[in-house]
Amino acid sequence: GVRVLVTNKPGANGTIGLSQVASAKPDGYVLGMAYGAPLTISPHTMKLSYGVDDFTPITQLTGGTALIFCVKPDFPASNGKEFVEHVKQNPDKYSYGNDGVGALVQ
Repeated sequence: GVRVLVTNKPGANGTIGLSQVASAKPDGYVLGMAYGAPLTISPHTMKLSYGVDDFTPITQLTGGTALIFCVKPDFPASNGKEFVEHVKQNPDKYSYGNDGVGALVQ
């Protein structure tokens, strides 16, 4: 019998909505829902009015984040195995980077 009001606050990679949740009166009625980036990436790329410690996680709603490996249509490989073979055959042509700011997989 409790009325629920959903307010979507899009923008700034989800940080606008989370800023409002973080600054709301802690009355037990304000909840925020966000994917990982506003809590894991945005604090490293922009100045925010909140920190990760301003929130208490209560549940996980999804099983994880889907990751997609993409190349340009004209890249000389059409699947993962061909990609690895091509890069190994051309070690001075490609560079690789991972982790750091914005990484989803640690």
